[in-house]
Amino acid sequence: MEYGFLIACAFIVIVNLCIFTYRGFGKGLVRLITLAVAVGASYLLSRMVMPFLLLSAIRSIEKLLISSVPDSEAILSNPMVEEAFSKLVQMILLPALFCVIYSILSSISTFLYRWGCRMLPQRLNDDGKPVVNHWGGLLMGCGVAFLTLMVYIMPLYGYVDVATTAITTLEEHASETMDTTKLDEINETYLLPITETPLVTPLYEKLGAPVFASLSTVEWNDEPTDLRNETYAISAIAGDVQRLSAKAPDAYEEPEALAIEDIAASIDHSPMLRAILAELLSGAAHAWQSGGDFAGLPRPDAGENGNDILDAFLEVFSTTTPANIGVDFNTFSGVLSLAVKHDLMQMMTGSQSEDFANVIASTGFLAEAKLVLAQNPRMAPVTRAITDVGMRLLIGELGVPDAYKSTYGELMNEMSTVLQQTKVKEDGMLDADDLAHHLEDVMADHDVDVDEAAVTLIAHSLADHFTADELANMTTDEIVDQLIAQFGAVEMP
Repeated sequence: MEYGFLIACAFIVIVNLCIFTYRGFGKGLVRLITLAVAVGASYLLSRMVMPFLLLSAIRSIEKLLISSVPDSEAILSNPMVEEAFSKLVQMILLPALFCVIYSILSSISTFLYRWGCRMLPQRLNDDGKPVVNHWGGLLMGCGVAFLTLMVYIMPLYGYVDVATTAITTLEEHASETMDTTKLDEINETYLLPITETPLVTPLYEKLGAPVFASLSTVEWNDEPTDLRNETYAISAIAGDVQRLSAKAPDAYEEPEALAIEDIAASIDHSPMLRAILAELLSGAAHAWQSGGDFAGLPRPDAGENGNDILDAFLEVFSTTTPANIGVDFNTFSGVLSLAVKHDLMQMMTGSQSEDFANVIASTGFLAEAKLVLAQNPRMAPVTRAITDVGMRLLIGELGVPDAYKSTYGELMNEMSTVLQQTKVKEDGMLDADDLAHHLEDVMADHDVDVDEAAVTLIAHSLADHFTADELANMTTDEIVDQLIAQFGAVEMP
């Protein structure tokens, strides 16, 4: 097929060479100028005409989507999504519109060409016949042929390149279980033969690709983005989502962890996706926090042990904006990837909080997750939710925190003393490991039956809550009050 396309291109070149070699340099130059004017006018007119066609095109595509995808109407009605959808349609249609307008203007320019030819001064030979510069005509014929090819193969190659990018990117990111037979057939039968056309492909890559990129580029929040870039990001995310949906979360392994990180990278790669997903993510978080569905999707269930951590992420995502979605989702993907790495996903559906706390505290997850979360101050609720696993175990052992001052006054006083005596790190924060070591002794002295992992989590929670400077200026009663308030803020199942 690639040679058939090459033959068609060669035919256009040969026809133009023959025509303008015969007509000569002057007429060839006039035709080249009129076509160049048609190209420039088409470029400008296509952008002027597009807004009038855009609304109708968008409505038609929206109707098709709503009829094909259940619950898509609620998403498309969002103003941010609607604007992004409009920009996406513009990126897709503008190169084709340019080609259509050029076809019209090039036909109209024929009248200008004929008028220009009549205005050309003519040189006559000794026999009184016009002198024709055939070699100059050959050169102009090359120019006309080249311009014609660029205008018509530019949209074709551009769309084929975008389609190839979509298919190859989707297959690279998706799981091996996805049936790619039809996609492979389309790619191998229709797309690759065009993109592998000898001579024409290098010509497009050098000259046509920049024009296609220019026509398919829009401004989004003062940041340019083009159709190929958005296609790559969307296809990568679609493949990663397919990989993740092919398994239950508690069966995730390294490929799924990489897919989670890839999604975050793809969002960073796309200005448009950042805006859309920020709007959708905050909308979903608000809906799920209030107990409702979002666009027909119920709140995800992270299991008895993981739901509190998920709730903390939803608290953060409810205030996510296009400005912070990149760092928010990167943090989320980093923590989720660590959960997969340390087999924490398998523990979330379980009912044994002791085992869950042990995995968090003893596998390295806690230390690594806190490093990731510390890079994004907005994620403080998530850090708290992770360390609260230990707090819940202690509350389960001691009972209602409001009664601690009367029933466990001595324990609270000793915890306060340990806090004031804890080593301080260079950054002014308490050394959680040193605090955990001393808290273990306090718990043992008072016969409090919580394991080492729970104490480690409690120590990290308290080290995050108190600073050395604060403790130096507080009385024991004040520290005890804050301790009880800290325990009292923990939500129990």
